[in-house]
Amino acid sequence: MQVLGRYVRSGQSVLDYACGIGFLSAHLLRSFHVDVWATDEGEHAIELTQRRNGGQLRFRTATTVDTLLAQGTRFDRVVAVELVEHLDDDQLELFFDRVSRLLVPSGLLVVTTPNGEQLDRKMILCPNCNQTFHRWQHVRSVSSSTLAQLAAEHGFRLHESRETSFARRGPLGYLLRRHPCLVPARAMHRPHLVGVLARSGSGVRTRCRPHRPRRFAP
Repeated sequence: MQVLGRYVRSGQSVLDYACGIGFLSAHLLRSFHVDVWATDEGEHAIELTQRRNGGQLRFRTATTVDTLLAQGTRFDRVVAVELVEHLDDDQLELFFDRVSRLLVPSGLLVVTTPNGEQLDRKMILCPNCNQTFHRWQHVRSVSSSTLAQLAAEHGFRLHESRETSFARRGPLGYLLRRHPCLVPARAMHRPHLVGVLARSGSGVRTRCRPHRPRRFAP
């Protein structure tokens, strides 16, 4: 995820929110000179993340959100990868409330999510209960405009947004990364969205217009 290099700076404190088994924490430690904390709801995920990254000098700890809040720990950046599309309204409200208390006044929340996903195309039928559900348990479709709206409803504002693809690998991916002009912008498939959010009233200057995503090289 080289795109994170636009928002993460050397010496900052970064929280890997919903860390899973710690791959993002490992990437942050490997790619940036930052101090990394990790948190997750699952004890097993916390244990695996700690095991994967515990030997790294700048990895501080993997623990629960409640522990971080009780300690008064604050971060320059909170990164939540592929999370918001899984959260219902109540969970999303809790997420933004927690992040608001975890960020320093000038801090930023960086999220990634499927970009304008058509949920109905990925629904499957359970043969046992005869109910349909999303293949990966996504409960909402997020675009730049809907992310801006969600942020505004929870005390944040969209600072910047970018459409991208995390799957541009191999020879074709190399050519597209080095020479994006080979393919017209409208023809480029950009299935992911990176959103950078600041707390309302934080003084962080907004850098984007959510309804007109800018062209960029993936």
